[in-house]
Amino acid sequence: MLTKETCSTNATVKKLVKEFATIKELSGQYSAYATYLSGAGPTVMTLTPNDQAEALKTAIDGLGLDGESFILSVDKAGVVVE
Repeated sequence: MLTKETCSTNATVKKLVKEFATIKELSGQYSAYATYLSGAGPTVMTLTPNDQAEALKTAIDGLGLDGESFILSVDKAGVVVE
């Protein structure tokens, strides 16, 4: 649901990281679950199915944006003290 807060937040995100909207739109084409900023930016994170990760990375790299892209995996174990 769009609210004044949501619209204001989206405008702020666009100001902080100009590439965000482009990456979010592209990610939707690869069945992304979500695209968001890590903290206040400039890191953009996209959660996508494993079988779409490499194709999405290639597509993002092909945009020629300023920055780097990485495929990360979720740490399912967490911290382990031995």
